Amino acid sequence: IQIFSFFSVNILIIIYFNFFSKYFNLFDIPNETRKKQIKPVSLFGGFIFVINLNLFLFFDIYYDTNFLSNFFGLNTNIQLLTFIIIFYAIYLIGYADDKFNLRPLTKLILVSICLYLIIFFNQDITINSLRSNLIKKEIDLFFIAPYFTIFCVLCFMNAMNMFDGINLASFLQFFLIVLIIFIENKIGKLSLMILFSLLVFGYLNFKNLSFLGDSGV
Repeated sequence: IQIFSFFSVNILIIIYFNFFSKYFNLFDIPNETRKKQIKPVSLFGGFIFVINLNLFLFFDIYYDTNFLSNFFGLNTNIQLLTFIIIFYAIYLIGYADDKFNLRPLTKLILVSICLYLIIFFNQDITINSLRSNLIKKEIDLFFIAPYFTIFCVLCFMNAMNMFDGINLASFLQFFLIVLIIFIENKIGKLSLMILFSLLVFGYLNFKNLSFLGDSGV
């Protein structure tokens, strides 16, 4: 029933995309400097993931599978709730940037705070060391590990933001990453949900109907 629900919701998103994008009312407007598309393109892509995440959370809570809690090492409901709020906060920061064009420093500080809080709740996602086949040595990052992790995530987000204006570029990057994770069976249900979202976005992006926007990246 979960797979059927995800499939049905995403089919509805495609069918009623024009209605949703007009109601969402967030578009990437072409200009003479960076944005070369012929007409305004909806930035609804990020919200596709929010819709699917909401559905995933509903099933996770309703069936009491505790998938997110177990995977991210969250021991209490307060921790889980805080973790979810942080994720939505990152989305809302991106949405505000798409809508109101936040100052880069403001966005950098806000996202960095959110990432630090995520690392605080789950130390397992921290990059604690660097390994290279060239120098045959492992470099321990010690106390700078959380900050280095945040730096890497911010660099990745910035790079994907630049790719977003090229049709299918960001889709292919994210799709390959999540597909590998799914094949490795690291986060099966969550990665499957993300793949559903990506396929819908990929179709809309291929048709030049939607970008991810800062809220999606």
